[in-house]
Formats: sequence, C-alpha cells, structure tokens
Amino acid sequence: MPDTAIESDPLFTLLTDALRAGPGSPQWSQAVAQIRARGAEGSEYDALITARDNLESGREYRTVRAGAGFTRKLFTRIDEQAESTGSGLPTTTWVAALSAVAIVVVLGLIAYLLIPGTEKPSPGLEQLTSTMFATPLQTLKFDGPLPAEWSPIGSLPLDTAHGLRASIPGTKATLGGGVYWTSPISADQPIAIEANVRVNRPVEDLTLQLFVTDKPDFSTDRGSSSHELVWQSKGPIAQVFLPSGLSEGQVERSANTKERTVRIIFNRDLAMIDMNGGKQRLWAGPNQLSPTQPRYVGIRLIRTGGEKSEAVVVTGLRVLKP
Repeated sequence: MPDTAIESDPLFTLLTDALRAGPGSPQWSQAVAQIRARGAEGSEYDALITARDNLESGREYRTVRAGAGFTRKLFTRIDEQAESTGSGLPTTTWVAALSAVAIVVVLGLIAYLLIPGTEKPSPGLEQLTSTMFATPLQTLKFDGPLPAEWSPIGSLPLDTAHGLRASIPGTKATLGGGVYWTSPISADQPIAIEANVRVNRPVEDLTLQLFVTDKPDFSTDRGSSSHELVWQSKGPIAQVFLPSGLSEGQVERSANTKERTVRIIFNRDLAMIDMNGGKQRLWAGPNQLSPTQPRYVGIRLIRTGGEKSEAVVVTGLRVLKP
C-alpha cells in the first residue's frame, strides 16, 4: 500500500496515535475497541502492533476471483443465446450502457460529498450556533486551591496558584492530571465550556485537553475517561477527537498564537468546537455522547517528559448555559 494511502487511512492514524500515547490514553482505548470489533486477538499491545503492521504492509484478505477469460466467455455465451432468440441488442451492449450510467451516478455522488460547500449544515447545528450562552454556572479561576465542587484527576501534580500548569520536572513516564466539575450535567441541557489558555512556547511533550465525558471513569495515571469529546493542543497543533477516537475537522497550526480561547458547545446530540473567540471553527457535528447519561466537563495536561514547564498555562475555565 502506498505511503499516502496508509497515512490517509483513519484506522492507521488511530493506531499510530494510540501507540504513541500509550496504554490508558483515550487513543489506546479507542484503537483497542476498534480492532477487537474486527476480531483481533492477543494482548492489547500485540494486537495494535499486528493491526498496524498489516495495514502498513498492504495485506488484504484472500478473495475468490474468476479465472482468466471467464468474463469474456460468459458474455459471449449470453450474446449467442440472445442472437438465437432474436431478442434485440447484445447483452454486452446493455451491460456497457448500464455500467456507464452507474459510473456517472457514482462520480456525481462522490463530487457532491467532497466538494466544499455542497453540504448544508443541519438545522440543529444552525440553532445551536445561534444560541447565546450568557449565564455562568461555574467560573474557575486558577489562583489558589481548587473549590470543593472541582475534583483533581490523574497522577500528574498540578500547580493551581498562578494558572493551571504541571508542577514537577518531567520523567520518562507519561503522566496526566487535571480537574473536572463534579456536578453532573443533564444530557438535555445545552452547555458551553470555555477555557482561556496561554501558550508561552509550543512544546511536543506537553498536551492540553478540554473534554466532555459521559463516563467519569478517569484513569489513575492520565486522568482520561473511556468515552469523551476532546479538544487537544499539542505543540502548535490543535485538533478534535470524538468518542469514536477519529480525529475530525480542521487541524489548526498556530505557533505564534499566545492567547487562545477555546469553547466546546454541546447539547443532547450535537456539538461544535471553536477557537480564538469563535472566529475559527475546528469541528461541528454529532457529539457521539450518550443521549441519556449525564455529562461531566474538565481540563487536563498530559506530559511525556521535559522539565517543569510553564509552556502551556490555563488561566481560567467557565461553564455557561443559555
């Protein structure tokens, strides 16, 4: 399989990200779930490695193919029968005509799906976009100890006195830590969560994630849950991960942006993620969260090494309703 085809394969990308992020990460859990559904066996690590190697080597399932000349012989025999019965045009002519029509229809459908601007936004997204979220439910300023209604998650120690940041020098271990609002949010309640972020220096070993989850089963090492919608910033790259694990929407590269305002807006079925005060939309669509389970919101840092870092600092977090 060509390299470009491999890199454009969503499963290959997910497997690569999972192996980079390591066990316990959202990418790891989502990749394992996908390959288990495809029948992968063995340990999680071996299954991920095997699946990625298979994709990279271009291995395919064995298929049963007709022998050489089978199609030509079949159509010749059909045409002979048609001529002997006087049934009109040869079958091959009809097949060729119908095949041409089918190809035109398929190409038209592909063009409709791929050309930008051909797909209109759903009425639900238009309504969510026009909703004004002006009533604060929670305002968290990282200027001291955490309020009682906010709980720490993960094992990475954090400093909350002058903005949320990693508080100890890095090690070879990958650790994550953050905070989440312990009050459950009804699935029927439209909500916006907004984080103010200062990026002093884009670094690859420190990842920031703003998240919404319907399963607050946070892991002890990274503070990640098994089913969440995530905005992620790593180095100069900002992107979106759905509960299914597939990265969607635009990828924002902004090495020069110092102050970032990130907002996730969601209701029972839909969500949208904006940056820079709503001037840049990264993604909008079905949020893939449970339509019945309550949601929880929070923010976390994941560090894969490095020294005590002030490269990324969260200065504030707000939860708003219409």
